[in-house]
Amino acid sequence: MNIEKINLYEIENQLLYAAIDKITVEIINKQKNEGAHVIALTGCSPLAGTTSTAISIAIAMAASSRKTVLVDCDLRKSGEYKKLNDRIQKGLADYVSVKSDIAMTADDLIYPTNVDNLFYIPGGKTDENATRVLCSEKVNILIEELRNTYECIILDCPSISVVPDAQIIFKKVDGIIVVSALGETKRSQIKDSRLLMENYKDKYYGMIVNKIPRDIYKKNVKNADYYLTDKKGKQRFAKNKAFKKRKVENDAND
Repeated sequence: MNIEKINLYEIENQLLYAAIDKITVEIINKQKNEGAHVIALTGCSPLAGTTSTAISIAIAMAASSRKTVLVDCDLRKSGEYKKLNDRIQKGLADYVSVKSDIAMTADDLIYPTNVDNLFYIPGGKTDENATRVLCSEKVNILIEELRNTYECIILDCPSISVVPDAQIIFKKVDGIIVVSALGETKRSQIKDSRLLMENYKDKYYGMIVNKIPRDIYKKNVKNADYYLTDKKGKQRFAKNKAFKKRKVENDAND
């Protein structure tokens, strides 16, 4: 099997970058305190940004010197509609499927990426019922094999409010992160997601809210841009009134 390198690109928005760092630190702390190595991400609604968030977290975890693998667990969506699977022929579905005519090992699924310490397992494709495929014991075997090799395993799952697939995955993981989108995810979808999460609340790490306009984010997160840089590369805290006042005082004392 010809293993093609997958190109991943990290977000460039400084506020988003900082937000992902906060999430990454929380996961690392969970790993230290609770041994949480397998993390599932699912959306409250379709197109909430679950996959983009999963990619960003996986890149950040790999950048923290942790050997990381990102696994696409959405077996329903065809490759042409996925960010990373457009040229990949085989994946998780082919490994698990009872109809597959190719005997595959875990090594056959794992693709290298352009990010150091980060690997990728595509979803693949199947004409079988996705929920029943994910119930296979082979999924459990695969996750245990990954536990033995990787320090962080990120599972990108379909939206919990749309199909039951994510709930099958939840039984196999250490932690769960739910993703919503401001102005797009309905309150009823968030409520439904919370009800579905009741059986897994001991694994629930929290909700990420995506697609927040910059002005609303800065209004609710105090000093959100304190360490960011402007177009000239100058740190913005230099424009802070308190910083300017202290600088004047220090210059006067010199």
